[in-house]
Amino acid sequence: MLFIFTREITYIPLNHNDMKAKNNWKIFRHSLFRIAILLFLLPACDQPEKTVIIQEDPYNGIRSRYRNDGTLISTVTYKDSIRHGLARNYYRDGSVKLEMNYVKGVKHGEAITYYENGDVYQVTPFVNGKREGIQKRYYHGNKLMAEIPFKDNKQVPGLKEYSENGRLLTKDDRIVFRLVDKTAIENMFELHIQMSDNSTHTRFYREIKYEDSDLNLIIDLLTEKGKTMLEFYVGRGQSFEERVFIIGKRQTRLGNTEIFEAQYNLVVENTHELET
Repeated sequence: MLFIFTREITYIPLNHNDMKAKNNWKIFRHSLFRIAILLFLLPACDQPEKTVIIQEDPYNGIRSRYRNDGTLISTVTYKDSIRHGLARNYYRDGSVKLEMNYVKGVKHGEAITYYENGDVYQVTPFVNGKREGIQKRYYHGNKLMAEIPFKDNKQVPGLKEYSENGRLLTKDDRIVFRLVDKTAIENMFELHIQMSDNSTHTRFYREIKYEDSDLNLIIDLLTEKGKTMLEFYVGRGQSFEERVFIIGKRQTRLGNTEIFEAQYNLVVENTHELET
């Protein structure tokens, strides 16, 4: 921007030549003023027009979040101030880290997680906000690593793992039980629990199911080197029946969680007679 400052100068005309000089100075001064106006306007004409976007409705559209360094964290689509549509999380370099779909505020559809190079790492199916179906994980290069089943947002048995060349790694392991009768000594039965492959890193839990409720109680059992035990007191001359539900969990070499479930129908009787 160019500024030209002028100052009024008063002349005392002495003769015709002096008057002519004063008029010429006025013409020159007005010309300079016009030139200054043109110089002021020209840069504005040369600059491209900028577009300013004003969000008239803050409750609908895409909302973005940024890190302190200005890089994009996430974009989420809203409708009526509720998440509805595509949402994405980003790595610092701008590549997509996670993308999922929302329907009226809940996750619905496939949630896809990516490695930084763009390869797919994980695909998780959601139905009405809950994980439902087979979650898949991949090695770099989009090679299948694992298939992890979910039901009602909870992982269930049936994990399958694969090597990078496609070979199935998962074996047909299961929970095994062994009942020990100790009634001759202390009116007690012991139910010993471990894995069929003698795994030492499996942890066991007992599930107590209630007939009148969907909420079950999960008890963390004391597990040492992949083995645990339950004790049942049965008095002399008495019998006892109970369904025992056991859950086993362990981490695989590929870092996935493997789930096992088993039921044992306990039916025991203490045949020793009451002492008289």
